[in-house]
Amino acid sequence: MENIEQLSLQRSNIGRDGCVALGTTLECWETSSLKQLVLSDCDIDDDGLRALVAGMTNCCSLSYLQLSENPMISAEGLMCLSSLFKTNHCVLKGLSLNHLNMTDEGLKALVDGITNCSALKDLSLSRNPRITAAGLGYLSVFFESESCCLEELSLYGVRIGDDGAAALADGLASNASLKYLFLSAAAGIGWSSFSRLLCDTSSINNTYSSNHTLEVIADRSAVGIPWDVEQYLTIHGSHPQYAA
Repeated sequence: MENIEQLSLQRSNIGRDGCVALGTTLECWETSSLKQLVLSDCDIDDDGLRALVAGMTNCCSLSYLQLSENPMISAEGLMCLSSLFKTNHCVLKGLSLNHLNMTDEGLKALVDGITNCSALKDLSLSRNPRITAAGLGYLSVFFESESCCLEELSLYGVRIGDDGAAALADGLASNASLKYLFLSAAAGIGWSSFSRLLCDTSSINNTYSSNHTLEVIADRSAVGIPWDVEQYLTIHGSHPQYAA
C-alpha cells in the first residue's frame, strides 16, 4: 500500500470493525503517501472515528478527507477528529462533513481543532440542519485566528436566518481569506448583515476596513440577492484592486 495516494471506500458500510482495521493499517503504514481518503456513508460511529484518527496521525501527506453521510458521529467523535488538526504535520486542505446530523456542540468541538490548522482551505458542513446561530458563532474563533486560510465554506441546508447571518458576518469582519461562502438562498438569509460586512457606510474608516475578500455568498444561480450585496461581490471578484 506504500504507493497508494487515493483510497475510496464510499458506501462500503465498513462500520466500527472496518474502521479499526483501516486505522491499524494506516498506523503501521510507515511511508504513507495517502493524499485522499473518502469514507462517506460507511456507518462510522465515534469509536470507529477514534480508531481512524489514531491511524491518520501517521498520514503526513493526507490533504483531503471525506466523512460525509455518517450521522452516527457525534460531538464526541468530532472532538476526537479535532485532535488530528493539532498535530504538527497535519496538511489537510479539504474536509467534507456533510449530513452528519452535526449539532452546535459538535461544531464547537471541530472548531477547537481546525483553529490550529494553517492548511485547511475548503470546509463543507452542508445538510446539517441542527446547526443554529450559536454554532455558527463558534466559527468566528476560526475566522479570526491567525492560522485561518480557509477560502471556501459550504453551508447548504443549514438554516442561517438573521441571527446566523449576523454571527457569520461578525466572524468574517476581519477575515482576509474566505472567498466563497455557499448558502441556501432560501434559508432566510439576513442580507443586511452581509451588506454591512461588505461595505459598512457608517464611516469612512469602517468602509475602508470592511471585508473586501468575499466574492460569492449563496450561489451564483441564487435569486433574491439584494442589489447592493451583488454589486459588492462583483467588485471583489472582478476588480479586487478597487476593493482592497
